[in-house]
Amino acid sequence: MVRNDAFAKVIGRAGRFLSDHPQPLLARGYVQLLMRAPQREIEVRDRSGHLQRIDTRDQMGANLLVGRYRLPHSVVARIKPGDWVVDIGANVGVITSQLCGVVRSGGRVWAFEPVPANVARLGYLKERNALSQLEVFSLAVGAVDGTVALGMPPPGRSGWGSITKSWDVASHVDVEVRTLDALVASQGRPGETVRLLKIDVEGFEPEVVEGASMVLRQHRPDVYCEFNDVLLRDRGRSSRELLDLFAELSYAPVDTNAAAPALLSNRVVNLLLAPT
Repeated sequence: MVRNDAFAKVIGRAGRFLSDHPQPLLARGYVQLLMRAPQREIEVRDRSGHLQRIDTRDQMGANLLVGRYRLPHSVVARIKPGDWVVDIGANVGVITSQLCGVVRSGGRVWAFEPVPANVARLGYLKERNALSQLEVFSLAVGAVDGTVALGMPPPGRSGWGSITKSWDVASHVDVEVRTLDALVASQGRPGETVRLLKIDVEGFEPEVVEGASMVLRQHRPDVYCEFNDVLLRDRGRSSRELLDLFAELSYAPVDTNAAAPALLSNRVVNLLLAPT
């Protein structure tokens, strides 16, 4: 049962208040309090004005309440109403909701997510808010079409499902994998161009990029990508290698200082990359 009563509204309003508070420690404390509370599935209105169904015990759901994990203004400024944007690794819809608000009903948002419980929340976001611009794909994006074993996240950590991770995995399920190139070629509209590609797939980013080379070469979208050096090294690669892969496609970080080797090594960094 999803609570959307006065209790749920109070929790949501407190979260939105703390999301604008200048002291981030208050928001973090609120998140920890929610995650320790008894089981609660509630409906809340997020920072983009959309109603979402969240589990307050889940780290991503609780952080959604306080406005964390959203795209920075420097990224949002690069898209406009009517644009086509792609969210790969959409999780519970924190950034997906934000993108829907920016491109509005005249745009398109493709949201890719392989974890079934997260897909259900994305579906709720779409149906509850009548988001005609949103299309949810229940699959992973990779270098080749096929099937792959997805490591399912443990309870409370919906954002940490991974195809490559060797630890912190509760179980495995087989999920469909498609290349972005194939999907854009088959389902894209004539004359329509992808404007932004967001990638956050817990160590599987190189495969996503390899399977999106046509889109990156022809559409030339801006890319907002997570560089998780810990997860990449866990599978024998690195953030430096991922950056080189983008360079081969003529992409470079907008903030070159943020991409310095010392700042990438053994860290998790989100970089905005643009075609050169």
